[in-house]
Amino acid sequence: MVILSISKLNNKQYAGININIPKYVKNLNKFCKSAYLDMGNVSLKNFYGYKYYFTKNKNKNFKLSDLPVPFNKPD
Repeated sequence: MVILSISKLNNKQYAGININIPKYVKNLNKFCKSAYLDMGNVSLKNFYGYKYYFTKNKNKNFKLSDLPVPFNKPD
């Protein structure tokens, strides 16, 4: 199973969602392939070193098919 979590985070480093989403996505990998797509295009230290963290490129139209396999077609 491939799970792609998508949301728009902000730069408030101590907001609960900015702490919990990285932990959630990383722990999902114990059970399936999991990645995170940030539609807000911010840099969160909680995702540093995590290779399945993607941000939307604000200079072009976003397409899910632009993500690497298998995250371009999540379940």
